[in-house]
Amino acid sequence: MDSLVLSRLQFATTVIYHYLFVPLTLGLVVLIALMETLYVVHGKDTYRRMAMFWGQLYLINYALGVVSGLAQEFQFGTNWSNYSRFVGNVFGAPLAIETLLAFFVESTFLGIWIFGWDLLPRKVHLTTIWLVAFGAYMSVFWILIANSFMQAPVGYVIHDGQAYMTNFMALLENPNLYNSLPHVIGSGLVTAAFFVMAISAYHLRKKGSAVHIEAFQRSLRMGAITALIGILMAVLSGGLQIVWLRANQPMKWAASIGLVSSNTPTDLGMRQLEAIFVAQFGPGDYMPPSQLDVVTYHTMFFTGLFLFIVAVLCVVLLLSKRLFRSRHFLGFLIPCVVLPYIINICGWVTRETGRQPWIIYKLLTVQQGMTPNMSPTMVLISLITFALLYSILAVIDIALIIKYARGGVERDDASHSTSTEEALAVI
Repeated sequence: MDSLVLSRLQFATTVIYHYLFVPLTLGLVVLIALMETLYVVHGKDTYRRMAMFWGQLYLINYALGVVSGLAQEFQFGTNWSNYSRFVGNVFGAPLAIETLLAFFVESTFLGIWIFGWDLLPRKVHLTTIWLVAFGAYMSVFWILIANSFMQAPVGYVIHDGQAYMTNFMALLENPNLYNSLPHVIGSGLVTAAFFVMAISAYHLRKKGSAVHIEAFQRSLRMGAITALIGILMAVLSGGLQIVWLRANQPMKWAASIGLVSSNTPTDLGMRQLEAIFVAQFGPGDYMPPSQLDVVTYHTMFFTGLFLFIVAVLCVVLLLSKRLFRSRHFLGFLIPCVVLPYIINICGWVTRETGRQPWIIYKLLTVQQGMTPNMSPTMVLISLITFALLYSILAVIDIALIIKYARGGVERDDASHSTSTEEALAVI
């Protein structure tokens, strides 16, 4: 394989691994904030225990997500320097805001929240977790601004072979941003909801003390409602994205449904669209990996449909007061935890590969964005290194999640503090 293929594989490896953590972070922080809000409003100790228990798992996911994201930034300078040079004057502002403002707010107040349980007044401590949630969603907002520019460039001019931002508000008003943002938020809620439901179902099948059962029943109830809300949000915003794709990125739409050729004027096939690209941009291969896109798109669609059915069943059983008594259904929920991750990865792969060969749609191809004179050996070594590193991190993540997920909520504050410190030390 040449350097281009290896570089694409390397970036895909790092992005996919990093994106395993992002949706859970987005959804779980909202659930934790709601749990603590209920604790502050009602004063019920069960909600405090719930927030502390799920907060430990959030911390593990957040820490490893940050570590896995660092490698991506280095690749922009090592493997994709031409791309960075071309788009740096546009991306500089949103990504700087994301790092200096959103990530700073999120990480700072997360630290205060972790160690402030016994030091801060309840309402002040509650404010810190909502600020963590605010920082997390602001990070996604600014990152999607940059990614939406790659999908639909706006507010720029080309000068001396580089893109320069001319209208910052155009970046904020990019229609692709507001189609994709609710979809990402919805998928995050679904991921966190099934994560919470799976672990809660595991503990309810084990049974335990009254405090233990009450906490996980309430967690499962919140997860079921959140799952249905998140899936509805993802489905509705996904429909808007399909409409946008057919009008603005017809090649991605054709690749997703496997439309190689077509005789209808409304939906052209990939071969007709490639001919248009050749006439407009010159000779080249403008066909995306259609077989991959068909698989990922349909896997995302049908798995999402399955989770919608499961979420509806959960709510129905919840309303009929049979959810907590059905051991078979509780056991069925446990393996469902992996399905939102499959959907997230398939959705991201479809979004990024469907517009190939463009790294920035109709402005810069992937090949043009690559660092020149990179030998395949250099990229292969870094690819193997990243793969091994991420494999180790995956084992650590799974081991930590399982270890702390098996713990209950009956422990006192000192035990929770010790457990949190142990998790921090391991990470």
